[in-house]
Amino acid sequence: MNLRLALSLALFAAPIAAYAEQPVEPAQAAAAHTLFPGRLDFPLPSGAHVPADCAYPATLTGASGFDLACVVTDDEEFGMTLIGWLGEHGWHAGNSIIGGFEAVRETENGCEQTLSIYPHDAEQTHGVWFTLAQAPQCPAGAQ
Repeated sequence: MNLRLALSLALFAAPIAAYAEQPVEPAQAAAAHTLFPGRLDFPLPSGAHVPADCAYPATLTGASGFDLACVVTDDEEFGMTLIGWLGEHGWHAGNSIIGGFEAVRETENGCEQTLSIYPHDAEQTHGVWFTLAQAPQCPAGAQ
């Protein structure tokens, strides 16, 4: 199944409870690398890694106000793992965006932290580009 379709469907329709029942060994979580340490802290599952060259498209590298990250994996379940983890940590579906989708989470002060997710496929691997907004987006009057 196309990773983009699987991630999109999972974010909008998959029950998060099924993922929540799967225990994660503390040693496994501690040993894994994380995506956006200190801000998102998504632990990369085994089989997923950050390549030396993420080959970001110019549309991502040219955008200001965002931090970039990428993951490559041969695990077809990576999308479900990501979506489950996001749901467990307060993220929900945001706006549709060209080439991907958005996840948002409310901050303590009523603003929203935004993570854009862009799945893409390469030869026998699945890749995901991420952009995390450097500053939360706040409605008028919120700080």
